[in-house]
Amino acid sequence: EFTITDSQGISTTTTYRWVRNNYFTMIVFGDPEYDMRGLSGDGREIKELINQIINLKNNTNLYFEPVEGLRVDYGPELVLCLGDIDSDANSNMDKFMSVFGALYDNGIPFVTIYGNHDWSTYNWWDTADNGFTLILDNGNYGFTSGEESNNERTLALVDRSIEESQKLGVTLERKFLSTDYGHNYEGEVSPFVFSFRGIRFYCGQTYWFQQWYTPTSGLLGKLRPATFHCTDEIMEELENKIENEWGKDPAVWIQHYPMSDTQTDGGSSMWWHNRQGFGPEANDPNANQSVKWPTYEDKVTQMMNVINKTKNPIFFAGHTHQVATHKHATFTEYITPYFRNKGIYVVLMKEGEGAIETIQYSL
Repeated sequence: EFTITDSQGISTTTTYRWVRNNYFTMIVFGDPEYDMRGLSGDGREIKELINQIINLKNNTNLYFEPVEGLRVDYGPELVLCLGDIDSDANSNMDKFMSVFGALYDNGIPFVTIYGNHDWSTYNWWDTADNGFTLILDNGNYGFTSGEESNNERTLALVDRSIEESQKLGVTLERKFLSTDYGHNYEGEVSPFVFSFRGIRFYCGQTYWFQQWYTPTSGLLGKLRPATFHCTDEIMEELENKIENEWGKDPAVWIQHYPMSDTQTDGGSSMWWHNRQGFGPEANDPNANQSVKWPTYEDKVTQMMNVINKTKNPIFFAGHTHQVATHKHATFTEYITPYFRNKGIYVVLMKEGEGAIETIQYSL
């Protein structure tokens, strides 16, 4: 309160209050998997967690205080999912909307990318209970014309999340398609960039170097791998856009695979070589088609280079189900906990600046 007394001795008291204005809150989570691993197919547990996220706006005890007197509650104005959305390579739009549609109904933009479980595998590798390889499953390749339809459903689901969010303030800036570069591959991977409240979001799907592919077909399709194609053109355009236009905007980077992790099953280096499925053939070198950045180290170095060219960047990934934080030269990499265990990141954002504060929170 400010009291002003004029020359006549008359005092006037005026109350000033901080308001949110250019601050807002974002929530990031990974791997809801509501119809995987023998879990409930109707998504009841995930629906409840989504309701808890929506209700955070009613909890006056949970807030950021970027400046004294300004409280910004945890209730999000944007929610991001980092993939492994629903069921293994069999996304269902109706289920997706029944589980996550409450966010849109409450005026909250919700954008998802896809993860490895949402995408048909390079090859299916299974073993019998006695440990012997099942003959019919050995070399039973994914990315056939049948599995292609599964991937198309996943892409439609991701597109739906963008479309619903565009009604609520999200602007789709760029979707990277093979046709943009003179190709016509059936297997689009569709990384994209969108903006929201002055922040630019770089959405790499599983990761930015994921390959286009041409699925196999015919009676022998399941006995032959797909043909993979280099996507270096995407990274080249991305870097050019950042250098000449996008780099001035604060940046949030999301993808399913982390850049840094210590998993015992090969870690990031295995997955960034287009690991699909499990077993000795799952890391087929023929599936790694990058010319300019052929090794995992090359890819990560280039990712660091591009991210470092953006303003106040922050990076989120899922996949491991294990929360972790990695400090890099100009940004921090946050790996999300397993959403079914109620773990999320809550991020205080500011227009024109990007991420201000990030906390791990359990619902």
